[in-house]
Amino acid sequence: MLLDMNPRLAILGAGNMGWSVVSGALDAGLLQPAEILVVDQNPDRAERAQKRGMQVVSAPEAAAAEYLFVAVKPQDFAALANDLGPLPERRVIISVMAGIRSSSIRKALGSHAAVVRVMPNTPARLQAGVSAICRGEGANETDLKFPHALMKSVGLVVEVDESQMYAVTATSGSGPAFVFRMAEAMEAAAISEGIAPKTARILVQQTILGAGLLMRKTGEEPSDLRQAVTSKGGTTAAGLDAMTHHDFDATMAAAIRAATERGVTLDQEHG
Repeated sequence: MLLDMNPRLAILGAGNMGWSVVSGALDAGLLQPAEILVVDQNPDRAERAQKRGMQVVSAPEAAAAEYLFVAVKPQDFAALANDLGPLPERRVIISVMAGIRSSSIRKALGSHAAVVRVMPNTPARLQAGVSAICRGEGANETDLKFPHALMKSVGLVVEVDESQMYAVTATSGSGPAFVFRMAEAMEAAAISEGIAPKTARILVQQTILGAGLLMRKTGEEPSDLRQAVTSKGGTTAAGLDAMTHHDFDATMAAAIRAATERGVTLDQEHG
């Protein structure tokens, strides 16, 4: 295939996260469609990319791009790496795969691979996500600049050491599911107290959204915000006492610990 121009970014896996990131980059003006290559065997995703002016290519052709954004499922990486083969020249690999450390990625793609790992989360779909980024094997500080800008187009970005990526994945990567689980429980409890389901959903959604914005905008500690809304002997205090009695903190700690440990196991499974 004759590429239209020197491609800047190749998206390997244009599913929810891959598409969210490329859409954010386009909306922010960071990239133009002609600078983006897409590798995805799903015909609907391929057609979607072509309609936006991107080129759909094979994995070997994607290696022409300066940056390769790997957003396939971890279990599919071995096949992808086999298709790419050892990279013939230096390329920056931006991996959003949970549980595959940079050394394993570089081993699969060859010594020309400079690996930057990123852990975004699903609110990136609305450009309201948070991504942790780290410099992996073969990468230098300069290699972080474009990936940082790319992820900033879909939300906030924090830099961490690669050793922290397991806990990051558990906290912010899996975190939205934990919040959704809490929302389910709050809705069900409200309905059991006689609130109409539609009303319960609105109350819970806006409460979670507003509480998050309050923490973000004020910069105050969650404990201070909690105390500010808790009157001694009041309804909030009664509810918080019940949460303590039922080991809410222990439940949350167990969820994050279990997710962290699963990340370590996935890493071991993928070498």
